[in-house]
Amino acid sequence: MYPAEPLPADPCALIQATTLDLARMAKIINDTWVNGYAQTVLTAGSTGNSSYQTRPEVRQAMFTQIIAALEYDKDQRLGRPLGTFEKPRPERAEAIASGRSLRNVRLSLQALRAMVETLTPDVPLTLAGFDHAIKLAEDLDDPVFAGVAHPDGHLKVEILQQAIAALSDTALAELGPELDVGVGFNAADGD
Repeated sequence: MYPAEPLPADPCALIQATTLDLARMAKIINDTWVNGYAQTVLTAGSTGNSSYQTRPEVRQAMFTQIIAALEYDKDQRLGRPLGTFEKPRPERAEAIASGRSLRNVRLSLQALRAMVETLTPDVPLTLAGFDHAIKLAEDLDDPVFAGVAHPDGHLKVEILQQAIAALSDTALAELGPELDVGVGFNAADGD
């Protein structure tokens, strides 16, 4: 979908089929969320809702997803290209071909902040942590984390990673108790 060289006027059938299928899947996911899953979440504890027996169960699931997403941003989206100071791995950044590595981190942080604020605006330290991490991401001018190969660029991305780690710790300490939940299991936990 993101070839290194310009495509001819008529792109190959595989790229066309792939992009059409991705668009189809994105529409299905969005429609399912808006017309199905959102209703399931909002009707937790109601008769016929076999996904969530209680409203606290929904809060638990949402909190777990927030923490898991922050960990993913920290460990995968930033940790993979960071590698180590001695051996950075910029080629391992997510979405290099589309130039979206940093953009994906920014959008994730913005969406997670909005989710937290929707769940409860009464978590000032957590929201401030999001604001700090978002500002660091917005100030970073390294779309595909190529700069991690150089000491100053590596340090900037590592500072963002540390801000997300601190944010995760803050959310565990403040958001969890505010929602009256703890971290549950997620798909990345393994066996």
